[in-house]
Amino acid sequence: MATHVPRLLGGALRVQRWLAERDDPETVLEQYTDEPDAISAAIGELVRRDFVESCHRSRNGAVTELSWVVGDWGVRPSSVECPVRVWHGKDDENVPLADAERLCERLPEARLTTVDGDHLTTLVHVRPCVLDANGPRD
Repeated sequence: MATHVPRLLGGALRVQRWLAERDDPETVLEQYTDEPDAISAAIGELVRRDFVESCHRSRNGAVTELSWVVGDWGVRPSSVECPVRVWHGKDDENVPLADAERLCERLPEARLTTVDGDHLTTLVHVRPCVLDANGPRD
């Protein structure tokens, strides 16, 4: 939809944005996790605000990002010269594990770490490892 009917996708996302602005964060969390109760209230609110902002009418970042997923990135993964770490949830239904595996196969120095979790619970789980310069290196 992002490449063939971006306006239609943008309209659908603006409806979701309207709902997300008026409802509790669980409305958005349910798009990313089967376990919305496992997400803290603070993170749930952050995810809701991020979703609302990504679907803003004048700069629909969600549509842009989705069009990039299927488009030409302007760089071949095989030309990436630095090590890449990828963490991925075994139960992610938004981005299947096979997609992460295919990407890692194309990157010369990629290391894939799979963790128990879906799209959002994985992000919450690995956040300290990714953002903390002194965090685990496994």
